[in-house]
Amino acid sequence: MPNWCQNELSVYGPKDQVREIYDLIVNELEDDKIAVTFDRVIPMPKILQKVTTGGTKIDGEYVTTWVNEGEWPDVKARKLNEGEQLLIDAIGYPSWYEWAIDNWGTKWDACESRLITPFEVWEDEAEFAVAFDTAWSPPEPFFNALQERFENVRVGGFYREDGLQFAGYF
Repeated sequence: MPNWCQNELSVYGPKDQVREIYDLIVNELEDDKIAVTFDRVIPMPKILQKVTTGGTKIDGEYVTTWVNEGEWPDVKARKLNEGEQLLIDAIGYPSWYEWAIDNWGTKWDACESRLITPFEVWEDEAEFAVAFDTAWSPPEPFFNALQERFENVRVGGFYREDGLQFAGYF
């Protein structure tokens, strides 16, 4: 169970670019709920999404890396085939976990997302703000990638983690 880090992201700028960011990172769900995702800004390689590391036995053999297939509660572990192992070696990360820490700054995608300021337009400008939680730390690589990709848009943010008592701004 992680310490949860609360994050707020505010976006302001040219309406077309702000709309592009909104459509990129916000999934609108039923009942006015949303889900923020990092995966469309910094996509996790598909192969890593099901690869786990640690230690387990499969067919009587101890393995340290394996593939999880199926949906909970019917998840089955299987050994990596040679092609999958070569692909993982080329990517440079043994599993989703290490990749997510390095590329998103946190082990999971955003959780408990909520809309703070709905998408609003004023002539040629627009803004929106969202809040979401992350495990242990803020998603600094995600914020940085948004700022680099959309140079004409003001992307700002605040984070705080109450368990270890740290906070800051992006």
